[in-house]
Amino acid sequence: MDSGVTPGEVVAVIMPGSMEAVVSILAILKAGCTYLPLESSTPAERKYYILDNAGCHCMLHCDSSDSHENHRLLDKMNCISYSEFEQMLQKNEERDGAEAGVILQKKVISRSEIACLTYTSGSQGVPKGVLLPHSAIVNRLKWMWCRFPYSEQDICCQKTSLSFVDSVCELFSPLLQGIPLFIFTEEQIKNPYLMISILQREKITHIVLVPSLLKIFVDQAPEQVQQLKHLICRTVSGEVFPAMLYRRLKQLLPDVTVLNLYGCTEVMADVCCFEASGEEILTDSVPIGRAISGNEVYLLDENLYHTAIGETGEIYVAGENLARGYLHNSSLTEQAFIENPFIGRAGANISVRGKWQKMYRTGDIARRLPNGELEFIGRCDRQLKLRGQRFEPEEIETILFTDSRISQVALMPREYMEYPDLVAFYQSTHHEPLSESVFQSQLKDKLARSMWPTVWIYLNEWPVLAAGKTDYLALKRELDIRQPDVAGNERQNDVFARVKQLWQQVLQKEISDVDKTFFELGGNSLSLIQLHGLLKQNITQDVQPADLLQYPSIRYFSDYLAGPPRLDGNVGDSKNPRNRGESRRKAAHRKYRQTRRVK
Repeated sequence: MDSGVTPGEVVAVIMPGSMEAVVSILAILKAGCTYLPLESSTPAERKYYILDNAGCHCMLHCDSSDSHENHRLLDKMNCISYSEFEQMLQKNEERDGAEAGVILQKKVISRSEIACLTYTSGSQGVPKGVLLPHSAIVNRLKWMWCRFPYSEQDICCQKTSLSFVDSVCELFSPLLQGIPLFIFTEEQIKNPYLMISILQREKITHIVLVPSLLKIFVDQAPEQVQQLKHLICRTVSGEVFPAMLYRRLKQLLPDVTVLNLYGCTEVMADVCCFEASGEEILTDSVPIGRAISGNEVYLLDENLYHTAIGETGEIYVAGENLARGYLHNSSLTEQAFIENPFIGRAGANISVRGKWQKMYRTGDIARRLPNGELEFIGRCDRQLKLRGQRFEPEEIETILFTDSRISQVALMPREYMEYPDLVAFYQSTHHEPLSESVFQSQLKDKLARSMWPTVWIYLNEWPVLAAGKTDYLALKRELDIRQPDVAGNERQNDVFARVKQLWQQVLQKEISDVDKTFFELGGNSLSLIQLHGLLKQNITQDVQPADLLQYPSIRYFSDYLAGPPRLDGNVGDSKNPRNRGESRRKAAHRKYRQTRRVK
C-alpha cells in the first residue's frame, strides 16, 4: 500500500520458488490485489507483453535479478526488490499496532475476486491470461484437505515453477493447514539424485511430480527411491501416467498412495482424481478418475450429448474450479466457457441446477470405463503437452511466420522418444534449407527455450489436403519414416565418439556441430538428466549433472572426461571421485582456454 498499490490491482512476482516469494505472494493477496507470477528466465519481449497486457504497474523481484532489465521497466512500473519490501514491512511494524489492526479488520476480500493471473500459451501467437478467483483456489484446497487430510507428522515440498498453476496448491495447501513446506531450489530440481537425498533427509511425506520426472527417478535411482519409506502420498499430474510406470513405482514403494490428477489452468489445475493405492490397472494408462467435489465433469459428443460407456467424448467441466475467463479476450472466453445446457434439464445433477451457469470446453478426449472412471485419450485439437506444460503450436508457428524467409511451418511432437520433444517442418521462400540461427533469432526474445523445437526439417513438397490445409497425418508419417537410428549397437572405444553417440541417442538426431551446447541443440532439463544417467551407465560413474552444465558441448565435455585422473602422484587422492573430477575439470578448462586462444 505504501508503494501506491490499491486493492484489485495486478502485482507481478518475478522470483524463483523461495521463502521470499511466499511472503511476497501473501502480502499481495492480503492487500486485496492479484498476483502475477513470472519466471526471471522469461524472454524479454514475452515478459513485456504480459506485463503490459495485465496492466501491471508494480513488480516485486528478488535482489539478484537482472538490474539492467529492471532499469528498462522503471519508466513503466514500480520495481521493488525484496530487500526494499522488507524495509517497508519493518516500517509498518514500527507504526502504531492498534491502528494497523483496525485497518486490517475492515478489509474484506470477496471469494469472487481474482487471486491469481497466470499466462498460458495462446493459439493466436501471444500468451493468454487466465483469471483465477479465490473461490476456485479455495474449493480445490478444501477438497484435498477433506479427502486426504494431513497429519501432524506430514512434511510437504514445493518444486513447481511459480508461473505454473500447480504451484498454487503446492504452496497454499500445506501452509494454510500449518504443515511444514520444503522449497526446492532450481539447482536442486535439476539433479534427481540430490532431490531424492533431500526427500530422504527432510523426511518429506508429500510430493507432486509429472510422470516424466517420476520416470527418471524410477529408471535412474531405483535403490534410492526404495529408501523413501516415509513418502506416503505421491501426486502425479500434468501428463498421461503410463500404467507400467505406476506398477514399477509400486514395486519400489508398495505402501505409497498414488493420486493421478487431471486438469488444466482454466479449472484451477485439478478437477479429476484417481486414487491408485493398490488396485490393478487394466488400461494402458492410469485413469484420471472422477470429478472432485464442487465440480461436474461431462463426456460429450459434438452435439453436446452424453457418450455411452466405452465411447470417447470431449471433457467439459462445470463447477467451483472454473476460471473467470481470459483477460481482455471476451471472444475467446465465449468460445471456451459456454452456457451449461444441463441446468434444469431432466436427469441433471441437482448440485449444478441453477448454480453453475458455465462449463469449460477442455479440448481433451476421454473414454468412460464401465466403473464410471475416465481414461484420458488425447486432444481433439493441436494443443500439446510436453514435460507437464501445455502450449499451442500455433503460437510458435505464428512467431516464425513473421520472418519473410519462412513460407510454411508446422510443429509436431516426437512421441516415440522416451522424453518427447518438438519437431518443426518448414519450407522457405528461397526453396532451400535455412540455418537454425534464423529460427532461433525469431524465438529467443519471445518464447522460453522449453517451447523451442529440437529439430528443423526442410521439405521440398508440402503435404496438403483437398481443402488446401496442411495434412498433419502426412507429416506424422514423414516423422515416423525419419526416425533416426542413432543409438547404435556397437560400443566405441573413443571417448569423443561415445559421448557424441549418447548425445545423439538422447536428442534423437544427428549432430554435426560438436561445439554447440546441449541446450542449443534442443535439450532440456529432463533430457539432460537422461543423458547423465546414460553417461553413468556406459562411460563413467564419476560424473555429476553439474559437469554437463559446466562443460556443455560434446567437444568440451569429452575433453573433461579425457583429462588426467589426478593432478599429482598421490594414489590416495586419485581414488577419491571428488578429486578425480576436480582434476579433470582443471585439465579440461586449461585445454578449453588454449582452444579459445587458437580461435
